[in-house]
Amino acid sequence: MFVDSFPDKPFSGKVTSISNKAEFTPKTIQTKDERVKLMFAVKIVIENQEQSLKPGMPADAEIILTEKK
Repeated sequence: MFVDSFPDKPFSGKVTSISNKAEFTPKTIQTKDERVKLMFAVKIVIENQEQSLKPGMPADAEIILTEKK
């Protein structure tokens, strides 16, 4: 995850929940371009020992899937 305030500092975390309901849905979902407009709420727990991250800070995250062992 990257936040605007620290663009070169990656933060790692773990996804704890993903909403099963889209928050924004186009009128009709027919093409791949329309599907990318769907947004789902995602909660990620991030270690923040330095207290760098604050509530409400905009962030971009990449979810990397791994196999469960």
